[in-house]
Amino acid sequence: MKSFASCPMSTVEHVQASLGESCSKFDTLWRPPNAGVIKINVDAAMSSDFATIAAVARNKSGLVVKAWAKKIDSYDACIAEALAIRWAIELAKVENWCEIIVESDAQVCVNALLPDSVGCEWRIYNLRSDILDLASEFDFCEFCWVKREANMAAHSLAKLAPLIDLPVVYFPNNLPGPLEVAWFRDF
Repeated sequence: MKSFASCPMSTVEHVQASLGESCSKFDTLWRPPNAGVIKINVDAAMSSDFATIAAVARNKSGLVVKAWAKKIDSYDACIAEALAIRWAIELAKVENWCEIIVESDAQVCVNALLPDSVGCEWRIYNLRSDILDLASEFDFCEFCWVKREANMAAHSLAKLAPLIDLPVVYFPNNLPGPLEVAWFRDF
């Protein structure tokens, strides 16, 4: 049975977000997925010449399973964030993960992926279609918007901006310092 879902905000979170109020510290921390599910946090960082996208995959214990980063040719933050989401799903397919949650702090991108979404930012319309097609191939795929504070591992990795044009893969034993700091902060 295939399942596709989104993480809707609670009524309180929705009101707080619309009023610009902050949630409790608990609401801004990364939370582990259920057993058997891999949670992939994604982010994009922009520079004047390129963007960097990153994906950090963790298991139910919060341990980093793998992390990736790569440079892309994009001068548009919304497109870069959508590309990060698509890349995370492509990576999950390569890893043969069947149940995933993809978290991003790009609310426009995540909202476009919600089942009840009526519209989509025109710049990411085609990416949205790609993402939803890829997501349908998983037993379970959920998209969640989270605050930047709950996405710091991916944010830190994206900011590192690899100096080479090839994607970089990190394993738990070779995490870069800023990613390690962000990861430890979550515990």
